[in-house]
Amino acid sequence: MSEPTDATIPKVSVIVVNYNTRAMTLECLEVLHRTLAGVPSEVILVDNASHDGSVAAIRDAFPTVQIIANAENRGCAAANNQAIRVAGGEYLLLLNSDAFPKPGAVQHLVTYLHAQPDVAVVGPRVLNRDGSLQKSCYPFPGPWRAVCDYLLLTAAFPNSRLFGDYRAWAHDGERAVDFVIGACMLVRRSAIDRVGLFDEDFFFYGEKAD
Repeated sequence: MSEPTDATIPKVSVIVVNYNTRAMTLECLEVLHRTLAGVPSEVILVDNASHDGSVAAIRDAFPTVQIIANAENRGCAAANNQAIRVAGGEYLLLLNSDAFPKPGAVQHLVTYLHAQPDVAVVGPRVLNRDGSLQKSCYPFPGPWRAVCDYLLLTAAFPNSRLFGDYRAWAHDGERAVDFVIGACMLVRRSAIDRVGLFDEDFFFYGEKAD
């Protein structure tokens, strides 16, 4: 058996979790097929026991996509962990099934992490379907954050280092943030190897911040 070459080793492992979102997931995979052109990559899809024909449709339309078909809905953290365990890429792109990267976006994120060895995770600017900005990063949760939100201090002083969060920021430049949302995040594999996988006690929401 011949040794793998740089051209056959995936640079990026894209991980998509699906649960009864067949149409959106097919659109996501079609966009990925175009966006990943020229990028050594693999796509791993974890299906959480969908009953809408997702697995059959994806296998038919995208035979090169690796599918992990669960017999039950294991949640987001566990499903991502399943894919991470078998992923071969130096970078892991965790992508929601309703997220559609624009041409060149994945390569841009990879280039950034490659140039910034001290950065573990990078997220892109995320837009809604109508082109409006979707807030895609947050401060870490905690008692102080809850107090600020409850007393409307965050809303009143969104740019304050003490009270604010990132809601008043246009997400149009490089900035260190506490965490990015899981809709689209590129993670350095070596960072995951150091800190471990997602806590599977989080079924849905919260695992990215953790």
